[in-house]
Amino acid sequence: MLKLLSIEFTNFKVFGKDTYLVNFNESDLMLLDGPNGYGKTSVFDAIELALTGTLKRLISTDGRQTPNDVVVAYDPQSDVIIDIVLSRSQDDRLTFRRKLKSPIPAGAQKISRFSELWDVFIKDVTGWAPARQKDIDNILENNNFIRDFHLFHYIQQEEAASFLKSNSETARATQISQLFGDTEAAEAKYSRLKNTEKCLASQRTKQLQKAELLRNSHSIDSTIHATKFGDVQHRYLLPWLIDNSQSPEWDLPEFEAFNQSKFSSFSGELDLLMEFVRSRDFYINSLPYAIAYRSPELISDYICFYNSLDYISVIDEKKSIDQLLERSHTSLSKGIIPDNLSDIFDLLGRHDFLQFQTDQNTLQMLNRTSSGFKTIYGKIVAQHAELSDALTSLTEESRCPFCGKPHESHDQLEIAASIRVSDFSKLLSDQDKSILALTESIRTRFIEPVIAQIIEFRKKNQTLPYDLIVSLKKANINRERLNKFHVWLENCSFSIEDVMFPTLSHHLDAEKLSSSLEEVMRRIYYNTPPASPEYQVANEGGAFDRMFREYFGNRKDILFSLTEESIDQKKKYLASCFHSSFQMVLKDIEIHLDNARRLGELEQELAKISGKVLKKIRRYKKQLIGDIEIPFYIYSGKILQSHQSGIGQGVFLKDPTGGDELKNVRLVSNYKRDHDVLNTMSSGQISAVVISLTLALNKIYAKGFSPILIDDPVQTMDDINMSSLVELLRNEFPDRQIVLSTHEDKVAKYFVYKYLKYGRKVRQLNLMMDEEYDSLDNYVYTPVVG
Repeated sequence: MLKLLSIEFTNFKVFGKDTYLVNFNESDLMLLDGPNGYGKTSVFDAIELALTGTLKRLISTDGRQTPNDVVVAYDPQSDVIIDIVLSRSQDDRLTFRRKLKSPIPAGAQKISRFSELWDVFIKDVTGWAPARQKDIDNILENNNFIRDFHLFHYIQQEEAASFLKSNSETARATQISQLFGDTEAAEAKYSRLKNTEKCLASQRTKQLQKAELLRNSHSIDSTIHATKFGDVQHRYLLPWLIDNSQSPEWDLPEFEAFNQSKFSSFSGELDLLMEFVRSRDFYINSLPYAIAYRSPELISDYICFYNSLDYISVIDEKKSIDQLLERSHTSLSKGIIPDNLSDIFDLLGRHDFLQFQTDQNTLQMLNRTSSGFKTIYGKIVAQHAELSDALTSLTEESRCPFCGKPHESHDQLEIAASIRVSDFSKLLSDQDKSILALTESIRTRFIEPVIAQIIEFRKKNQTLPYDLIVSLKKANINRERLNKFHVWLENCSFSIEDVMFPTLSHHLDAEKLSSSLEEVMRRIYYNTPPASPEYQVANEGGAFDRMFREYFGNRKDILFSLTEESIDQKKKYLASCFHSSFQMVLKDIEIHLDNARRLGELEQELAKISGKVLKKIRRYKKQLIGDIEIPFYIYSGKILQSHQSGIGQGVFLKDPTGGDELKNVRLVSNYKRDHDVLNTMSSGQISAVVISLTLALNKIYAKGFSPILIDDPVQTMDDINMSSLVELLRNEFPDRQIVLSTHEDKVAKYFVYKYLKYGRKVRQLNLMMDEEYDSLDNYVYTPVVG
């Protein structure tokens, strides 16, 4: 069997960055002693990590946070390496290595991802070769080595009851029964049977669901399915829609997924179309009223603008003249003579444009021959003369508008202005005086009268406001509809002339328009032909309008070409098609039900077979559990010595469900009672029970791996239990390598004494002193050299 030969670790936990070697030297008993905190449990952790790639006792508390370091690394910046050597003999050795990955995978520092931190290597003749845990399992000839290591090779400090506490009775049975490798093939067959059974059940359910879906979608209980139909030839009911590919689906020769829902929809549409055809006379007669009532904007345009539509050209001409006069007024006010002034004279009815033109030409000739300075003086005189005349209207002003000089009173300002005009006038020549006189004459005889006439003309010939003109032209776009509405009104029994706006009305009274529109709508409503209740129900939601638009293109001639007989023929065709499709649906339903029935029969047969297989497996496991029942009872009785049920009494493995199949595992101190030892024994006694169970499992099932690791059992066991444990290990497990830690010197000496007395090979490691010893008889200890 394989034994531990040595383990060497670097940068691991409390041992620091230097390499630390533990040499087991194929000893029968390896004692790790020393006070708490010096690394006894760390040695066990190194062994566990090297062999399994994980540490079972680590508890994840990281949550969403990722630590910055590795939990077992002494120096976070250095590698962690663990080398372990096993041996079957001096010449047959196995060496494994666990090494911290570099770089460390992102987030692998979390305890929950601890196993992702490590690479594993196996040493061969060529050196270290990368490997997987599966390769180690194969070398150790155990495909479940990690499970078995924790189940019956390693008893952790203060975790002796973990097997009992962390598993239900059913889970205990399952975990123990997994040790029986000779049932693995049978269990695989049972799993395949159950999976096949589930697949059959799933397929059977699907078949039933498909049948039920067909029933519901086609309303199987409907009486129409009992009616027999002969073959009905297909004819288009609305052939005028074919060319534009606008035929409704119910008018096509074939239908996709023709079910009860679609048949009901088609039938309802044809029933509604039949009502439309029967009511078409009333519909056509009332349609103009309905259209008018739904067209308040059109009626508003009619009330406001219909009487003015023929005057749009006149309005545009007046607007053009007004704009011309406005521009001319602006130019003349600025002293600019517009090019088309003759047109303005004619428009205003003046006949003196030739005289104006003659005076203007004369003025231009005089200006060309006048001195430049004199011209400037003339302009100054003209401006001051105008200013002097204008001051008469500014009775409160006493400051000169030109130079800003203040005067005592307004009269003094007028006198000063007159003097200044006289002063400048003295500088002018006779020609300049003629220019001034002619300029003044043109202004008083022509320019000012024309400006006044333009203002008066525009006042007397006001144009429509801009927004009103825009609204009028917008109404003119719908002139054809307004004309049709006008023609319809002329044939109605009521009139709306009294609410119409006058021609070319310059003001749009919104309140008057609102009241007028309301009155027109009221007259239309009260004069609309009354519809019967049946008509109103059939036409709910404007159904007839939709049909008239979509099926007949709003054409009365096409509507009146449709007959009730052709609609009846279409309904018969749909019923015939649906009956034919229904027969196929019935066949499909029958096929699905038959499939479900046959699948159910297969499912029942498989259930019987899988039940028999499971019973055989459980019976076999029940027989196998007997293999550990007796050793466990004996070992627990030897270690416990005495407890509630008496001296020398052991603990029983009990299946409280009874029968010959293994279903649950309960540990009881009295077979006649059902209380688990977790609830009847002290922590020290429970520790002894679990050690007994581990040793029993190890005794029966551990074949290739020799070590039994026990981390400080003294923590919870009393002296008599420890004494019994030593005797049990020494006598019942002579071929096992025991690795045991303790912090009590007397316990260590007692174990050494018992093993040396039988000539067993003992080795000690004092972690506080950092010394290894091969223990010899008569308590002579020889230090290890090298």
